[in-house]
Amino acid sequence: MRNVFVFFVSVLLMGSTVRSETTNVTALVPEAPVDLKGFARLSVLSGGRVMPMDSLARIRLLQLSGKRTYERKSALEWMSRVMWSEDEAVHNEKVFLVNNPELAQSIGMTADSHRRYSFNDLNDGTNMVRLIQLVSAAREVESDDRDVIEKESLVLYNNAMTYLQLTGVFSYADPHRDMVVTPETAKSLGVDSQILSPLDVATRMETLRDVFLKSHATGADPTPFEREIFGLIQVLQQLNERIQGWAMPFEVLVRDPDPRAKEAESQWMSPWEATVELRVPPSTHRQLEALALMRTAYREADSTAFNEQLGQFVSSRSDAVGPVAETRYAGLELMLNGVNPFLWCKILYTAAFIVTMLMLVIRRRRTTYRSILEVGTLGLLFVGFGLHTLGILSRMLVMGRPPITNLYTTFVFVAWICVLVGLLMVRIGQSEDGRVLASLSGAALLFLSSKFGSDGDTMGVMVAVLNSNFWLATHVVAINIGYAGCCASGVLGGIYMINECLRGDTAADKAGARMRYGSIVGVLGFGLIFSALGTILGGVWADESWGRFWGWDPKENGALLIVLWCALMFHLRIGGFIRQRGMAIGAWFGISVVMLAWFGVNLLNTGLHNYGFISGVATGLLAFILFQFAFVFIVSRCMTLKERARKAASGS
Repeated sequence: MRNVFVFFVSVLLMGSTVRSETTNVTALVPEAPVDLKGFARLSVLSGGRVMPMDSLARIRLLQLSGKRTYERKSALEWMSRVMWSEDEAVHNEKVFLVNNPELAQSIGMTADSHRRYSFNDLNDGTNMVRLIQLVSAAREVESDDRDVIEKESLVLYNNAMTYLQLTGVFSYADPHRDMVVTPETAKSLGVDSQILSPLDVATRMETLRDVFLKSHATGADPTPFEREIFGLIQVLQQLNERIQGWAMPFEVLVRDPDPRAKEAESQWMSPWEATVELRVPPSTHRQLEALALMRTAYREADSTAFNEQLGQFVSSRSDAVGPVAETRYAGLELMLNGVNPFLWCKILYTAAFIVTMLMLVIRRRRTTYRSILEVGTLGLLFVGFGLHTLGILSRMLVMGRPPITNLYTTFVFVAWICVLVGLLMVRIGQSEDGRVLASLSGAALLFLSSKFGSDGDTMGVMVAVLNSNFWLATHVVAINIGYAGCCASGVLGGIYMINECLRGDTAADKAGARMRYGSIVGVLGFGLIFSALGTILGGVWADESWGRFWGWDPKENGALLIVLWCALMFHLRIGGFIRQRGMAIGAWFGISVVMLAWFGVNLLNTGLHNYGFISGVATGLLAFILFQFAFVFIVSRCMTLKERARKAASGS
């Protein structure tokens, strides 16, 4: 009966995990007035990377709200509403995440239990003024000295500016209050309204320029018509001066390369940049007009016209510079967005861990249930590992890079290595320990990766010092395999200590303990070899990049610390200072050593390796280290009492 209860509780836990995560898994069909499937594939440039529009929408929504969907609507539908919809209700959608309720209250908003607010909440009354005042004060403080409110106020302000940029990205086609002309001028320019848009002026720039040159050549006083023309050109020039930074959330147009340049390359431009630049080719104006007509079709819910104009835009862009080659894996990136393989891996690994625990509950009973659980665990692990592998390979193809390019991908890759080690242990006969290692480490590290992938593009452009595929494929991969080996050995050390508390005194139990000890030693040696190799390769890379092999940089010291810790464990073992229990404890604490070297040193915010700085993890890291000490204290006490009981039993 107890086993049935445990199984029931485990199923509930697994179900809650699935419910909490799968809201971000399903590739939701956009509930938009037009079909956005083609628009989702449209290539744009943002953050230095060419990506599908669908990826940009997900990144922006994730940046603002910490989620990849909004109210069961796709991120692309949300962003298209922000950019194109005339319904003011879109600004009531609560997409701004404010983690600290004190910040919300300090700018005049009522605290929300879900910690999310709308743009109208931010812009209501004097709320935005108060936020700007907080931001101004925060900017006067050194970044290291800012408190939580100051840091989050800067984040909230930047998110509000990003939102405003999205709302204005297509406003170049809206009538401008400073571009008012007489009916006669409007008729001569071929427009229906006396209030022109910047697009109206831009597409007629050749005509306006001819009027200006002819008037200047005569030297006579300009006529009223000519003064209106001069005024339109002047307004467009003023917009050109003010455009930098406030209307460029992404770049979607591609203009012809300058034939005068020695290395002529196509130039990406935002719609506003292309509008206010006085000299652009006709193909760029055709792209602007197609985008404006797409917005009109969206507002009129005309899906056919929308996709026709989308096709016209793509065709015009291709005619200008040829197909955008950087998007050849756009379909693969869209697949990654829709499937979200690493999220499914988390769910599968978590389920495998729960099923493994249930299997261990009935380990002494050779029942049909145990056989089913064994097969089920392996099935979950292999499916999860397969998805994990496909996810990593797909990202490599999309980016054209080795598997590790930022802190987020280190966790994904290290998790993959740990799962692989666990599955290899299952293959060589250590079935139970291998299943626990694979499922626990895979789930834990992927959940941890979410912390570092929730604030932007995980496939973004790398900092210059990392921009080398050769060293990314050698030094970075080797050092992360070393991380994985040490972490896997630490998990096995924890498994060893728990089993020592629970095992009996039979020959089979003792043989199992010796086998676990051998696994700890073997996997730790694996970690030591790759950590040392990665450290040496890192020195060679540093000599090539910075002109010195070693500089006692915090990251270099962290890598050396891992090597020294592993070497210390082996020296103590060879010297007879520690035995099985000591080796298990040392491997267990090796996880903390790896964590400190892996991302703990980044908290120092100093050194040449300061390209992976992170914040907000110091508390979690300290809590984990304290947990490790508490675990060792409790388990060591348990093992001591168990050993005394054995001696007492043998003595009697």
